[in-house]
Amino acid sequence: MTNDLLIGLGAFAATNIDGFVVLTLLFARSKAEKTSQIVAGTYIGSFLLLLVSLLVSRILGNVSSSWVGVIGLVVLAYGIHGLRSATIAETLTARPNARSYSLWSAIGLTLADGGDNVSTYIPVMHQMAFAGAMAVVLEYAALIGILCLISRKLAYHVGQVAALQRIARPAVPIAL
Repeated sequence: MTNDLLIGLGAFAATNIDGFVVLTLLFARSKAEKTSQIVAGTYIGSFLLLLVSLLVSRILGNVSSSWVGVIGLVVLAYGIHGLRSATIAETLTARPNARSYSLWSAIGLTLADGGDNVSTYIPVMHQMAFAGAMAVVLEYAALIGILCLISRKLAYHVGQVAALQRIARPAVPIAL
């Protein structure tokens, strides 16, 4: 079980660097009263991604681990397709209103930003017993909370807010 938690920690750290940036920028662009909605949306979106990963890893239970890793190619192809259909001009001119962030937008941002994480979580959970995978899900609950806390503190740090808000407009869509 300890090995599963260490592997889970490594997978979380490797897959959530972009999420940390997006979350920090989201906190910087939002009003203080939206903090609970952003945190709740981050948890809900993250657990939806984890639920999909856990279910697929269990469905693929008898499939060889080397074939399960091919799922990453499907996610990569999907990302390339999305990149080809997106336009830089639309991305850079998007100007969301700080008051418009809600629980649903936080869920959507988490799903959009973390969708690629599924290609890592499925093979990781596929190699674990069910108890180990559930321990990793609980570990992620704590890590998501820590990620939200650090992101919020950084976003609201005096002197940093103005700089973060200047880069948030173009950076959030590009990070996604």
